[in-house]
Amino acid sequence: MKYIPIKIISPVTSFSCDACGLCCTMLHINPILASLDRGDGTCTFFNAEERSCSIYDKRPTVCKVGEAYSAYKDVMTIEQYYEINTRLCNMFKDNANMLPKPNQSKSNL
Repeated sequence: MKYIPIKIISPVTSFSCDACGLCCTMLHINPILASLDRGDGTCTFFNAEERSCSIYDKRPTVCKVGEAYSAYKDVMTIEQYYEINTRLCNMFKDNANMLPKPNQSKSNL
């Protein structure tokens, strides 16, 4: 099995979600999630007032970090997958105001 090269800083054996909702409001940076985008980078099912998913129990597999790994198991280990998800989550939190909005070019930042 050939894995993509990802340096693991410290072994991440799970993904811990604190339900901040940032990943649900930045769909425009991931084309895989385009079908869920309501047009402003936010998921159609995201309840901004409650910062929660209105279909949480029936959300798509792509929204379930643990279950979504099956699509990547042939190219990375579970530790690498959790590492990537943890890094992205932290990047969202650290740079929430700096990430491009839909239809905003990087030169406009």
